[in-house]
Amino acid sequence: MPSEDAPLAYLSKHKLRLMVYCRDCQRSAQVDHAPLIKKYGPHYPIPRLTHHLKCTGCGKRNATVFW
Repeated sequence: MPSEDAPLAYLSKHKLRLMVYCRDCQRSAQVDHAPLIKKYGPHYPIPRLTHHLKCTGCGKRNATVFW
């Protein structure tokens, strides 16, 4: 079980998917983590992505991420 502050590299290492759920419009999507690793680095904590991801449905930044 990964820790709550697992880094982005954890996804690649264990071949996991990054899922994002919008708490406003309930839209969900699988997000490719490779561009995120390139932008934020492999040690960036996965939970902190919620501050950067914007929903393609409603445009808000109110997401939950899970893997």
